Amino acid sequence: GLLPEGFQVAWDQFRLPDFVAPVAGIRADADPLELVEHNGKITISGSGMRIAFSRTTGHLESIQYRGAEYLERHPQPNFWRPLTDNDLGWNVPGKMGIWRYEGEQAAMAAFEVLQKNTHRIIVQTEFRLPGTGSAVKTDYEVTANGMITITHHFMPGAEGLPKLPRLGTEFILTPDFNRLTWFGRGPHETYADRKTGAPIHLYHGAVREQYHRYVRPQETGNKTDVRWLALQNDSLTGLLVVGDALLNFSAWPFTVQQLEWTPADRGHRHGNDIREENLVTLNIDHAQMGVGGDNSWGLPVHDEYQIPAKLYSWTYVLKPFRGGIPDMVDQYKRIKADLNRINDEKPSL
Repeated sequence: GLLPEGFQVAWDQFRLPDFVAPVAGIRADADPLELVEHNGKITISGSGMRIAFSRTTGHLESIQYRGAEYLERHPQPNFWRPLTDNDLGWNVPGKMGIWRYEGEQAAMAAFEVLQKNTHRIIVQTEFRLPGTGSAVKTDYEVTANGMITITHHFMPGAEGLPKLPRLGTEFILTPDFNRLTWFGRGPHETYADRKTGAPIHLYHGAVREQYHRYVRPQETGNKTDVRWLALQNDSLTGLLVVGDALLNFSAWPFTVQQLEWTPADRGHRHGNDIREENLVTLNIDHAQMGVGGDNSWGLPVHDEYQIPAKLYSWTYVLKPFRGGIPDMVDQYKRIKADLNRINDEKPSL
Protein backbone atom coordinates (compact mmCIF):
# COMPACT_ATOMS: atom_id res chain seq x y z
CA GLY A 1 0.00 0.00 0.00
CA LEU A 2 2.98 2.35 0.03
CA LEU A 3 3.35 2.69 -3.75
CA PRO A 4 0.68 3.49 -6.35
CA GLU A 5 -0.19 1.01 -9.07
CA GLY A 6 2.18 1.32 -12.02
CA PHE A 7 5.07 2.73 -9.99
CA GLN A 8 8.36 2.15 -11.85
CA VAL A 9 10.67 0.00 -9.73
CA ALA A 10 13.49 -0.35 -12.29
CA TRP A 11 14.27 0.20 -15.94
CA ASP A 12 16.98 -0.58 -18.47
CA GLN A 13 17.81 0.09 -22.10
CA PHE A 14 19.56 -2.02 -24.68
CA ARG A 15 20.62 -1.30 -28.21
CA LEU A 16 18.92 -2.74 -31.26
CA PRO A 17 20.91 -3.21 -34.49
CA ASP A 18 21.31 0.07 -36.34
CA PHE A 19 19.25 0.78 -39.42
CA VAL A 20 19.83 3.83 -41.57
CA ALA A 21 17.99 3.96 -44.86
CA PRO A 22 20.36 4.52 -47.80
CA VAL A 23 20.33 8.15 -48.81
CA ALA A 24 22.03 9.69 -51.80
CA GLY A 25 24.69 12.30 -51.16
CA ILE A 26 24.65 15.69 -52.85
CA ARG A 27 21.95 15.89 -55.49
CA ALA A 28 23.20 16.32 -59.02
CA ASP A 29 20.90 19.35 -59.41
CA ALA A 30 22.00 21.03 -56.18
CA ASP A 31 22.93 24.69 -56.57
CA PRO A 32 26.71 25.16 -56.76
CA LEU A 33 28.61 26.86 -53.96
CA GLU A 34 29.95 30.37 -54.47
CA LEU A 35 33.37 31.23 -53.03
CA VAL A 36 34.29 34.92 -52.66
CA GLU A 37 37.37 36.48 -51.04
CA HIS A 38 37.30 40.20 -50.27
CA ASN A 39 39.22 42.34 -47.76
CA GLY A 40 40.60 39.33 -45.95
CA LYS A 41 37.22 37.62 -45.57
CA ILE A 42 36.34 34.25 -47.14
CA THR A 43 32.61 33.85 -47.87
CA ILE A 44 30.95 30.62 -49.00
CA SER A 45 27.30 30.73 -50.12
CA GLY A 46 24.76 28.13 -51.25
CA SER A 47 21.54 26.31 -50.28
CA GLY A 48 20.23 29.41 -48.49
CA MET A 49 23.33 29.40 -46.29
CA ARG A 50 26.21 31.85 -46.07
CA ILE A 51 29.30 31.36 -43.89
CA ALA A 52 32.34 33.58 -43.50
CA PHE A 53 35.91 33.14 -42.26
CA SER A 54 38.60 35.67 -41.45
CA ARG A 55 41.84 34.95 -43.27
CA THR A 56 43.63 37.14 -40.70
CA THR A 57 42.51 35.28 -37.56
CA GLY A 58 41.38 31.96 -39.05
CA HIS A 59 38.10 32.19 -37.16
CA LEU A 60 34.66 31.16 -38.38
CA GLU A 61 32.95 34.54 -38.04
CA SER A 62 29.44 34.05 -39.38
CA ILE A 63 26.83 31.40 -40.15
CA GLN A 64 23.67 32.74 -41.79
CA TYR A 65 20.63 30.84 -43.02
CA ARG A 66 17.64 32.48 -44.66
CA GLY A 67 18.82 35.81 -43.32
CA ALA A 68 19.20 34.68 -39.69
CA GLU A 69 22.66 35.06 -38.11
CA TYR A 70 23.65 32.21 -35.80
CA LEU A 71 26.95 33.38 -34.31
CA GLU A 72 27.33 36.09 -31.71
CA ARG A 73 31.07 35.36 -31.52
CA HIS A 74 33.49 33.05 -33.30
CA PRO A 75 33.87 29.51 -31.87
CA GLN A 76 37.07 28.67 -30.02
CA PRO A 77 38.75 25.53 -28.65
CA ASN A 78 37.77 24.69 -25.08
CA PHE A 79 39.84 22.64 -22.63
CA TRP A 80 38.51 23.91 -19.31
CA ARG A 81 35.35 23.70 -17.24
CA PRO A 82 34.02 25.85 -14.40
CA LEU A 83 35.44 24.17 -11.31
CA THR A 84 33.15 21.91 -9.30
CA ASP A 85 33.40 21.60 -5.53
CA ASN A 86 35.08 18.21 -6.06
CA ASP A 87 37.56 19.80 -8.51
CA LEU A 88 38.63 22.21 -5.81
CA GLY A 89 38.91 19.35 -3.31
CA TRP A 90 41.57 17.52 -5.33
CA ASN A 91 43.27 20.70 -6.59
CA VAL A 92 42.37 20.68 -10.28
CA PRO A 93 43.62 24.30 -10.61
CA GLY A 94 47.06 23.17 -9.51
CA LYS A 95 47.11 19.91 -11.44
CA MET A 96 45.44 20.99 -14.72
CA GLY A 97 45.48 24.79 -14.60
CA ILE A 98 47.79 25.00 -17.61
CA TRP A 99 44.73 24.31 -19.85
CA ARG A 100 42.53 27.08 -18.44
CA TYR A 101 43.28 29.83 -20.98
CA GLU A 102 44.63 27.74 -23.86
CA GLY A 103 41.44 28.02 -25.93
CA GLU A 104 41.05 31.77 -25.77
CA GLN A 105 44.79 32.33 -26.30
CA ALA A 106 45.02 30.02 -29.32
CA ALA A 107 46.82 31.71 -32.24
CA MET A 108 46.44 30.89 -35.92
CA ALA A 109 49.41 29.11 -37.48
CA ALA A 110 47.94 28.10 -40.86
CA PHE A 111 44.90 28.82 -43.03
CA GLU A 112 44.05 27.35 -46.43
CA VAL A 113 41.01 27.20 -48.70
CA LEU A 114 40.58 24.25 -51.07
CA GLN A 115 37.80 24.28 -53.65
CA LYS A 116 37.46 20.62 -54.59
CA ASN A 117 34.62 21.27 -57.05
CA THR A 118 31.51 23.43 -57.40
CA HIS A 119 29.75 21.46 -54.64
CA ARG A 120 32.54 21.01 -52.06
CA ILE A 121 34.88 23.52 -50.41
CA ILE A 122 37.27 22.82 -47.51
CA VAL A 123 38.73 25.42 -45.16
CA GLN A 124 41.70 24.13 -43.18
CA THR A 125 42.99 25.92 -40.07
CA GLU A 126 45.65 25.27 -37.46
CA PHE A 127 45.93 26.99 -34.09
CA ARG A 128 48.85 26.83 -31.67
CA LEU A 129 48.28 26.71 -27.92
CA PRO A 130 51.00 28.85 -26.33
CA GLY A 131 51.01 27.45 -22.81
CA THR A 132 51.48 23.77 -23.72
CA GLY A 133 53.01 23.88 -27.21
CA SER A 134 50.01 21.85 -28.41
CA ALA A 135 47.98 22.45 -31.57
CA VAL A 136 44.44 22.06 -32.89
CA LYS A 137 43.84 21.50 -36.58
CA THR A 138 40.26 22.06 -37.76
CA ASP A 139 38.84 21.25 -41.19
CA TYR A 140 35.51 22.79 -42.25
CA GLU A 141 34.02 20.95 -45.23
CA VAL A 142 31.12 22.88 -46.77
CA THR A 143 28.94 21.03 -49.25
CA ALA A 144 26.11 22.09 -51.53
CA ASN A 145 23.54 20.17 -49.49
CA GLY A 146 23.97 22.76 -46.70
CA MET A 147 26.21 20.71 -44.41
CA ILE A 148 29.24 22.05 -42.53
CA THR A 149 31.30 19.01 -41.52
CA ILE A 150 33.85 19.96 -38.84
CA THR A 151 36.79 17.71 -37.97
CA HIS A 152 39.12 18.61 -35.10
CA HIS A 153 42.56 17.12 -34.51
CA PHE A 154 44.13 17.74 -31.10
CA MET A 155 47.90 17.26 -31.00
CA PRO A 156 49.68 17.52 -27.63
CA GLY A 157 52.90 19.49 -27.62
CA ALA A 158 54.89 17.07 -25.50
CA GLU A 159 54.69 13.87 -23.52
CA GLY A 160 53.70 14.12 -19.88
CA LEU A 161 51.30 17.07 -20.16
CA PRO A 162 48.58 17.20 -17.50
CA LYS A 163 45.23 15.60 -18.24
CA LEU A 164 42.47 17.80 -19.64
CA PRO A 165 39.22 18.73 -17.88
CA ARG A 166 37.47 19.07 -21.25
CA LEU A 167 38.07 18.59 -24.97
CA GLY A 168 35.72 20.51 -27.23
CA THR A 169 34.61 23.81 -28.75
CA GLU A 170 32.69 26.76 -27.32
CA PHE A 171 30.17 28.50 -29.58
CA ILE A 172 28.41 31.75 -28.67
CA LEU A 173 25.09 31.96 -30.52
CA THR A 174 22.64 34.83 -30.89
CA PRO A 175 19.94 34.86 -28.17
CA ASP A 176 17.05 33.92 -30.47
CA PHE A 177 18.19 30.28 -30.53
CA ASN A 178 16.71 29.47 -27.14
CA ARG A 179 14.66 26.33 -27.91
CA LEU A 180 16.55 23.07 -27.40
CA THR A 181 15.89 19.51 -28.57
CA TRP A 182 18.28 16.59 -28.14
CA PHE A 183 18.47 12.82 -28.51
CA GLY A 184 20.69 11.48 -25.77
CA ARG A 185 20.69 11.10 -22.00
CA GLY A 186 18.50 13.33 -19.90
CA PRO A 187 16.44 15.15 -18.96
CA HIS A 188 18.78 16.31 -16.19
CA GLU A 189 22.52 16.91 -16.45
CA THR A 190 24.79 13.88 -16.84
CA TYR A 191 28.55 13.28 -16.80
CA ALA A 192 30.89 10.44 -17.73
CA ASP A 193 30.62 8.98 -14.22
CA ARG A 194 27.08 10.23 -13.48
CA LYS A 195 24.71 8.98 -16.15
CA THR A 196 23.28 5.53 -15.42
CA GLY A 197 20.08 7.07 -14.02
CA ALA A 198 19.34 9.05 -17.19
CA PRO A 199 17.67 7.19 -20.07
CA ILE A 200 18.49 7.90 -23.71
CA HIS A 201 15.42 9.58 -25.12
CA LEU A 202 14.19 12.53 -27.19
CA TYR A 203 14.04 15.62 -24.95
CA HIS A 204 13.20 19.25 -25.48
CA GLY A 205 12.97 22.44 -23.43
CA ALA A 206 14.18 26.01 -23.16
CA VAL A 207 17.89 26.78 -22.88
CA ARG A 208 17.18 28.64 -19.63
CA GLU A 209 16.00 25.32 -18.10
CA GLN A 210 19.27 23.47 -18.76
CA TYR A 211 21.42 24.62 -15.84
CA HIS A 212 21.26 24.27 -12.08
CA ARG A 213 21.84 27.12 -9.66
CA TYR A 214 24.21 25.35 -7.31
CA VAL A 215 24.92 27.08 -3.99
CA ARG A 216 28.25 28.08 -5.54
CA PRO A 217 28.31 28.64 -9.34
CA GLN A 218 30.15 25.79 -11.07
CA GLU A 219 30.03 23.39 -14.05
CA THR A 220 26.42 22.54 -14.88
CA GLY A 221 24.03 21.24 -17.50
CA ASN A 222 26.18 18.74 -19.42
CA LYS A 223 24.40 16.04 -21.46
CA THR A 224 26.15 12.77 -22.42
CA ASP A 225 25.78 10.11 -25.12
CA VAL A 226 24.11 12.60 -27.47
CA ARG A 227 23.38 11.53 -31.05
CA TRP A 228 22.08 14.91 -32.15
CA LEU A 229 20.85 18.23 -30.82
CA ALA A 230 19.07 21.24 -32.28
CA LEU A 231 18.77 24.87 -31.20
CA GLN A 232 15.92 26.87 -32.75
CA ASN A 233 14.31 30.28 -32.63
CA ASP A 234 10.58 30.93 -32.37
CA SER A 235 10.14 30.67 -36.15
CA LEU A 236 11.70 27.15 -36.03
CA THR A 237 14.82 28.19 -37.90
CA GLY A 238 17.65 26.35 -36.21
CA LEU A 239 21.01 24.65 -36.14
CA LEU A 240 21.22 20.86 -36.04
CA VAL A 241 24.39 19.25 -34.63
CA VAL A 242 25.08 15.59 -35.47
CA GLY A 243 28.07 13.70 -34.15
CA ASP A 244 30.02 11.11 -36.07
CA ALA A 245 30.35 9.50 -32.61
CA LEU A 246 28.54 10.27 -29.34
CA LEU A 247 28.84 13.88 -28.15
CA ASN A 248 28.66 15.81 -24.92
CA PHE A 249 27.04 19.23 -24.96
CA SER A 250 25.70 21.96 -22.72
CA ALA A 251 23.72 25.12 -23.50
CA TRP A 252 23.48 28.14 -21.17
CA PRO A 253 21.84 31.58 -21.51
CA PHE A 254 25.03 33.25 -20.20
CA THR A 255 28.79 33.11 -20.67
CA VAL A 256 31.09 30.72 -18.85
CA GLN A 257 32.57 33.61 -16.87
CA GLN A 258 29.48 33.61 -14.64
CA LEU A 259 30.36 30.07 -13.52
CA GLU A 260 34.12 30.52 -13.18
CA TRP A 261 35.86 30.29 -9.81
CA THR A 262 38.65 32.51 -8.56
CA PRO A 263 40.13 32.58 -5.05
CA ALA A 264 38.52 35.99 -4.45
CA ASP A 265 35.05 34.57 -5.23
CA ARG A 266 35.10 31.80 -2.67
CA GLY A 267 32.18 32.20 -0.29
CA HIS A 268 30.97 35.40 -1.95
CA ARG A 269 29.11 34.24 -5.07
CA HIS A 270 26.05 32.02 -5.12
CA GLY A 271 23.78 30.41 -7.69
CA ASN A 272 21.24 33.20 -7.45
CA ASP A 273 23.95 35.64 -8.61
CA ILE A 274 23.83 34.12 -12.12
CA ARG A 275 22.15 36.49 -14.58
CA GLU A 276 20.90 35.50 -18.00
CA GLU A 277 22.58 37.36 -20.85
CA ASN A 278 21.56 38.25 -24.38
CA LEU A 279 23.24 35.19 -25.96
CA VAL A 280 23.43 31.39 -25.87
CA THR A 281 26.63 29.53 -24.99
CA LEU A 282 26.82 26.14 -26.72
CA ASN A 283 29.60 23.74 -25.72
CA ILE A 284 30.11 20.85 -28.16
CA ASP A 285 32.53 18.42 -26.57
CA HIS A 286 34.31 15.27 -27.59
CA ALA A 287 34.81 14.54 -23.89
CA GLN A 288 34.55 16.02 -20.42
CA MET A 289 36.08 14.36 -17.37
CA GLY A 290 33.86 12.91 -14.67
CA VAL A 291 32.89 14.78 -11.53
CA GLY A 292 34.29 12.31 -9.01
CA GLY A 293 33.08 12.40 -5.43
CA ASP A 294 34.52 9.42 -3.54
CA ASN A 295 35.20 12.28 -1.20
CA SER A 296 35.47 16.04 -1.71
CA TRP A 297 38.81 16.67 -0.02
CA GLY A 298 41.49 14.92 -2.05
CA LEU A 299 40.41 11.84 -4.00
CA PRO A 300 40.53 12.42 -7.78
CA VAL A 301 38.13 11.45 -10.55
CA HIS A 302 38.69 7.78 -11.38
CA ASP A 303 41.27 7.23 -14.12
CA GLU A 304 38.78 5.83 -16.63
CA TYR A 305 36.82 9.10 -16.47
CA GLN A 306 39.81 11.40 -17.02
CA ILE A 307 41.16 12.68 -20.37
CA PRO A 308 44.86 11.97 -21.04
CA ALA A 309 46.75 14.49 -23.16
CA LYS A 310 47.19 12.47 -26.37
CA LEU A 311 46.21 12.65 -30.03
CA TYR A 312 42.44 12.94 -30.60
CA SER A 313 40.27 13.40 -33.70
CA TRP A 314 36.52 13.89 -33.77
CA THR A 315 33.90 14.98 -36.29
CA TYR A 316 30.43 16.53 -36.19
CA VAL A 317 28.12 18.25 -38.64
CA LEU A 318 26.39 21.63 -38.35
CA LYS A 319 23.25 21.86 -40.49
CA PRO A 320 21.12 25.02 -40.64
CA PHE A 321 17.48 24.06 -41.16
CA ARG A 322 13.89 25.02 -40.53
CA GLY A 323 11.16 22.70 -39.25
CA GLY A 324 9.86 20.57 -36.41
CA ILE A 325 10.98 17.34 -34.80
CA PRO A 326 10.11 15.15 -37.85
CA ASP A 327 12.39 17.40 -39.93
CA MET A 328 15.18 17.04 -37.36
CA VAL A 329 14.91 13.25 -37.42
CA ASP A 330 14.89 13.19 -41.23
CA GLN A 331 17.91 15.50 -41.40
CA TYR A 332 19.72 13.37 -38.80
CA LYS A 333 19.20 10.19 -40.85
CA ARG A 334 20.49 11.87 -44.00
CA ILE A 335 23.52 13.34 -42.26
CA LYS A 336 24.34 10.08 -40.46
CA ALA A 337 24.10 8.15 -43.72
CA ASP A 338 26.44 10.65 -45.36
CA LEU A 339 28.91 10.36 -42.46
CA ASN A 340 28.78 6.57 -42.73
CA ARG A 341 29.49 6.85 -46.47
CA ILE A 342 32.45 9.16 -45.86
CA ASN A 343 33.87 6.77 -43.25
CA ASP A 344 33.45 3.81 -45.61
CA GLU A 345 35.39 5.70 -48.29
CA LYS A 346 38.31 6.60 -46.01
CA PRO A 347 41.47 4.62 -46.79
CA SER A 348 42.42 2.11 -44.10
CA LEU A 349 45.60 2.88 -42.16
